[in-house]
Amino acid sequence: MTDALCTVIPDVWDTCWYTIDPASLLITSHFRRGRADVPEELLQELMIHEHYSDDVNRIADLCRSASGMGGIHEATGGDARVSARWRQSLTVGSDQELRVTLRTSADETWGALSLYREEGRPPFDADARAVLRGIAPVVALAVRRMLLSNASDADAHDTDEDAPGLVILDRGFGVRSTSPGVERWLRRLPGHDRSGDRLPTAVVAVAAATLRSADRGEATVRAPFARVVCADGGRLVLYGTHVPGQGSAEGIAVIIEQASPGRMLPLLLSAYGLTGREQDVVRLVLRGKSTAQIAACLFVTPHTVQQHLKSVFAKTGVRSRRDLVGILFSGQY
Repeated sequence: MTDALCTVIPDVWDTCWYTIDPASLLITSHFRRGRADVPEELLQELMIHEHYSDDVNRIADLCRSASGMGGIHEATGGDARVSARWRQSLTVGSDQELRVTLRTSADETWGALSLYREEGRPPFDADARAVLRGIAPVVALAVRRMLLSNASDADAHDTDEDAPGLVILDRGFGVRSTSPGVERWLRRLPGHDRSGDRLPTAVVAVAAATLRSADRGEATVRAPFARVVCADGGRLVLYGTHVPGQGSAEGIAVIIEQASPGRMLPLLLSAYGLTGREQDVVRLVLRGKSTAQIAACLFVTPHTVQQHLKSVFAKTGVRSRRDLVGILFSGQY
């Protein structure tokens, strides 16, 4: 995608692609490609800044915006110095930044893209924005389909991995302690660093969002979380919780565990492109309801239920209710 994009948008110096959990809007992985020499330490600092600090054009804010796109200079009124992210990027020569979210609909963001130009280059113009606006939904669909890839290797993990993994970090996001065997969980996450010097993207994102919530006293219904598709086809979920205390006793706990079917179900139903009413029908099918019972629950006719099921089968590529249950509650977890 980067190579193709650079043939139609000139002077792209660096790119960064992100996958995003559409429910929590936390980044779950990222991929850089370009000519910038960015130290790994700076990449982690930028990821922490993205989820902890206030700044212009935060990806989560762009996900909620009408346009889903923003340039750094226009967002700062022409004075990019007010952006801490811009100041950090300037240390490696980046000046212009344009971000676009990868959305399939107004309320479903599956990824994002940041484009950069080095100092002395012109800002990204209307033509570049038009290209990004045109490709964003297409790339979003591709990211969404990634969730539905065959998880043939998902059952090939150690049987003693049932116990969740735990990583405790301090306020500086340094690892303070870990549970036994947590490395087995970490190495399955995108961006795992074999040297152990850098945490996977999803762990950093969840930890930073957790600390942000705690420091701002924000009342949250649920802990910050991210659902992650692993390279082996399995699905993991990460939760964050604040560990209160004085001084060095304070910390952030990130829990990593296998994603249960219930946790992944909303994501998978969205990934298949099911409408809201089709999702209602599927949930009742999974509860073992008959066509007549589903019709009564939804206040529609049995014929309408059958039409919804026909559409669901077509979108998911199955022919029966049994097959539908199979693909949703298969060994992908």
